Amino acid sequence: MGASWHRMIGAMLYEDIRQGCDLYHENEDGRSYDRAYRDYLNDRDPARWNSPSSLEFRDADRLIYFCNQWKCHMPSQSVNVINVLDGLKKAVPALNLLRKDTLLDVEFNEIICDGLSVSQLIAKSFNGIALSGRRDESVATSKMLNAAVNRNLFVMWDGTIRGNYNVGRDGYEYAHIFLPQMQELARQAVNEAMQAESLSRSEAIKSFTERCENKNSLAKIIDEYNFAKFTLRAFTS
Repeated sequence: MGASWHRMIGAMLYEDIRQGCDLYHENEDGRSYDRAYRDYLNDRDPARWNSPSSLEFRDADRLIYFCNQWKCHMPSQSVNVINVLDGLKKAVPALNLLRKDTLLDVEFNEIICDGLSVSQLIAKSFNGIALSGRRDESVATSKMLNAAVNRNLFVMWDGTIRGNYNVGRDGYEYAHIFLPQMQELARQAVNEAMQAESLSRSEAIKSFTERCENKNSLAKIIDEYNFAKFTLRAFTS
């Protein structure tokens, strides 16, 4: 099936997202990415991420390795790992205020810390991580936020996805434009599934998250849909 699949005439967004998830997991690159993702989640030590001052070199090194399995090409020399570790230690304490938030339910305009809204906090933290090493790592940072900080809230992106949503690469664009767009998309899909299939909200969410063997989060499923749509170019009418 793969990238040659064509969108059914009249298909709704919720159907496309489910199909995108299927296509992602049928695709060789998608399967490889998902194995790397699952391996990282299994290796991650939640206790250290919950208390970021305890993060160590190996935590940043493992996270960079994961990002590079997703073709981010981050420099892996010790000096870069140390710099990224420092950026993570500074950014994650504030991001952990959002540990219980989900993509569907987060309120981006809510004032959360030091007069900053949720969007402003995410933007500041995103830039702090992305600019901590030798290069601007905006693609890798989106993957770090999902895999290491909150996989229920943060949606990953890459250059292809950004270009198709017409957003820039910095923290402001990610937090104030991209994430709200992904929230709107996720809410629309859940609402469509509820109405079309007479599902409760939780049942509708599970109809996406239990689509794949690993039961990925809705934020991860949205990334899989974006991959199918923009990289595999699956949804052509």
